[in-house]
Amino acid sequence: MLKVKRVGNNFMKRFLAIIGTIILALSPIAVVSACTVPQKKNIDFDRLVGLDIDKSKAIDDSNNTGLFTNFYTIGDSLSDVNGLTSALSMALGTTIKFSEPSFNSSFTNGNTAAANLAAKLGIEKFESGFDYKIGQASLSKFGKNYAIGGATAAKASGPMGAIVNYFKIQDQAEAIIKQHKVKSTDLVLLEIGGNDLFGMMGTSDANKAVKMAEAMENIKNAMLTLLNNGITNIVVMNAPDISRIPTYNSQNDKIKQEAKALSYEFNARFNTVFEEVNKNYGNSMQMYDLMKSFNEMLKEYEKENKDFEKPATTTKFDLNKILETGVIPVEYNEGISEKTIDNYFFYDAVHPTKWAHEKVANDLEQLVMKWGAK
Repeated sequence: MLKVKRVGNNFMKRFLAIIGTIILALSPIAVVSACTVPQKKNIDFDRLVGLDIDKSKAIDDSNNTGLFTNFYTIGDSLSDVNGLTSALSMALGTTIKFSEPSFNSSFTNGNTAAANLAAKLGIEKFESGFDYKIGQASLSKFGKNYAIGGATAAKASGPMGAIVNYFKIQDQAEAIIKQHKVKSTDLVLLEIGGNDLFGMMGTSDANKAVKMAEAMENIKNAMLTLLNNGITNIVVMNAPDISRIPTYNSQNDKIKQEAKALSYEFNARFNTVFEEVNKNYGNSMQMYDLMKSFNEMLKEYEKENKDFEKPATTTKFDLNKILETGVIPVEYNEGISEKTIDNYFFYDAVHPTKWAHEKVANDLEQLVMKWGAK
């Protein structure tokens, strides 16, 4: 189901230009301080998060034949399957997509881990979904995969914030509840953090502290929104060590150390928030350590003498060409082709190729099977 209010060409061009910034700059953004509600005695405000969402248009599209009645994903480009491009297409009133070797306008050359897991669980129509307003445009699409490329946990400022603030992790959780009649037997995968880390790089310690705190608050609220509305099967995935990705792995030691330190601090705080919420809700959630898995997969590629440092492709963003063709070009880097891309761990400067997604999906399948006896 799609709903859209068309907007003028000036807005469309501005919107598309900002999206291009997201794709190429990978969220070099700033945040503002989070607002907190004062706690009153004997009132557990955590239990109220997400209960005021309008569910009047929620639908029941459960799949009752498998282990879980439904499966939803919230997150960023690691899980995005035609999410960012669908939102862009709707705003422009035309079709926008990534060229090959992108698979289904995702940020990799095959199914993402979330899409692979959906297939393993027998979940049908695992399509992108969102429910936002950008300027005067109302963007609404019912789906099951709410992950959007460029999404963050913390609120962003600057030109990129004009787009990604509508796709924050808490907003994605709210969209699920708004659009679906969820059940305790549904499954949700929550993954976030990479773009928040990119946004912290090179900023002041004070700004890092603000962004880190707000990211944790919004991650917590996303979990609470799902839990308070009856979803108990939630897999939470932390962020990878961004010092290992091509964006930073060839930089000087100072930059690499900053990226590594931020990644470890982010995940340490992420784990603290997860443990706190999980304890208060009967330990119903499970954590998947993507950072650990990511490092292990890189070691495996190194052991097999495959490339674990360089990107296989580059995304070319030409505003005029995209407006003319509706295609965001993705090109193989020199010496790389369809026949050799599987010898590279990294699809681009940030994201892994399909092998890593398949590996993570297998891990996630084993993890969620622990709920099979419920």
